[in-house]
Amino acid sequence: MKNKIFFIIFTFFFSSQIISQNNIDDKILLAKELYGDGKYYEAAELFEEIYSNKNSAKIYKSYLDCLLKIN
Repeated sequence: MKNKIFFIIFTFFFSSQIISQNNIDDKILLAKELYGDGKYYEAAELFEEIYSNKNSAKIYKSYLDCLLKIN
């Protein structure tokens, strides 16, 4: 019985982590697309949201470039 409860909790936690990671990856792709289109302000806002939720090393360079181009 304990194994079943553990499995259910583990499955729920693991699936929520996967969904969360996919959502972050989608936001990163959108932010990089905005950056590529020259929409630096919108991209910087999205990068900031991603950074504040989860410090992602995937965005540092692009986020910094956006901030420099805005100023």
